[in-house]
Amino acid sequence: FFFLMIRRPPRSTQSRSSAASDVYKRQILGGQLAAASIVIAHELGHKRSTFDKVSACLILSKSLYMHWFIEHNYGHHRYVATPIDPAFSRIGESFYEYLPKVVINGLKSSWKIEAKKMTKIRGFKTPFVPQNKMIWLLLSDLFLFPLTMYLIFGLSGLIHFLFIAAIGVIYLESVNYIEHYGLERKKIGHDEWEKVDIRHSWNAPHRIMTVQPEGNQGLYSYEHNIQYGLQAFS
Repeated sequence: FFFLMIRRPPRSTQSRSSAASDVYKRQILGGQLAAASIVIAHELGHKRSTFDKVSACLILSKSLYMHWFIEHNYGHHRYVATPIDPAFSRIGESFYEYLPKVVINGLKSSWKIEAKKMTKIRGFKTPFVPQNKMIWLLLSDLFLFPLTMYLIFGLSGLIHFLFIAAIGVIYLESVNYIEHYGLERKKIGHDEWEKVDIRHSWNAPHRIMTVQPEGNQGLYSYEHNIQYGLQAFS
């Protein structure tokens, strides 16, 4: 795909204008493909086999968003429809306010989940150990994959890659914004809320949303209802 995007610029002004338009189209298409692949990563991330989970992370690497696998499975499904959840979208909150908040808080939440796992569950004195997945995911997202793109395709290829990755993230978080907009569970104790059910995320039960490549995202609230019991407290 990158070889198709990065090619020798034409000499004439008209040809350059046409080539620029062509590149923009390819970028948008690449972003849409990256976004669609996140749906696949989401489904694989909920499987039990190690191969499926690793595949989910590798797919998310195209959007430099591998930490989302940790936060979504072990944070979001436990705290959905609560202010603790990075994907929580309040009534009246615009998507432009929501986007930087969910990206930053998602990173923080992923780190906290892995840090707690290292210190309280696995007994390490510090979360800064090789067993901490977040260290490797962050190094890959921030350095390994961008550096690889730069070394293979140059600065132009890196810019295209980052643009496509950004479109994938925006698509993912725009869906999260809509699916959780204005819904909040009742708090019944310290760090405890009422049980998740189908009232706590929005559905779009139209035929186009219940077939591939959407991955049954139209029936999203049923997934929350199931995953809350399976994974929330694991």
